[in-house]
Amino acid sequence: MTHKGEGFTLIPTECPRFVAMCATLGVELVPGTPGVSNVYDVSRKYDPEEPGNVSFYLSDKNGINPLAVAKVWLNPDDELQECALLPQRLLARHDPESWKKLADDIETLHVTGAVATVRKFTQNKFPVDSRSISDAEIRAAQVMSGFSEAMTRDESRRGDKHAARLSENWNASMFCWVKAWIQNYTETKDAWQSARPAIKIEREGRFPLIVPRGRDFAKLLRKWI
Repeated sequence: MTHKGEGFTLIPTECPRFVAMCATLGVELVPGTPGVSNVYDVSRKYDPEEPGNVSFYLSDKNGINPLAVAKVWLNPDDELQECALLPQRLLARHDPESWKKLADDIETLHVTGAVATVRKFTQNKFPVDSRSISDAEIRAAQVMSGFSEAMTRDESRRGDKHAARLSENWNASMFCWVKAWIQNYTETKDAWQSARPAIKIEREGRFPLIVPRGRDFAKLLRKWI
């Protein structure tokens, strides 16, 4: 399985997980495309019970670039280290300019930290006891979504106060992100079943031919796959 159009490839088990993360962030499939394609070839022979090479066509029109998400997904540790430093950064002395920059960084890291945390969850490194999102987790996610704005309104720049709020809400908000991702992944992992299967026929010196299932599909499978 691959993601089309952003210059990176994910192994089959990772693609639907990554696409579910993009969906959790609000990324949509590209209008006017199949959205999902399912193509079999000599390396992944046709089996109606198993996916072929599944591709998703993701849009970046909602202000979220799938390539930027992929960079965090493929290397989550650096992002998590940045997140871990936030309380310490809040407790440092700030002038108005550095305070504004920190507020902007927290707004970004709340999202990229969620991507990194979900990635760790897929690697069994972030345990979740329940898959139901609690009211407390929803409230924590709401607090973190408005955290940057609350900081910019605070002319006193009381870092200790905001560090306490961050510590109270960060982990619960991450649980909220993970559980939202689980709900999206439940749909994404089986999305290939809704795509019309096709076969890829390699042609020497020419572009491959993609033939969707039709009247002669069985004959083409016997000849080419």
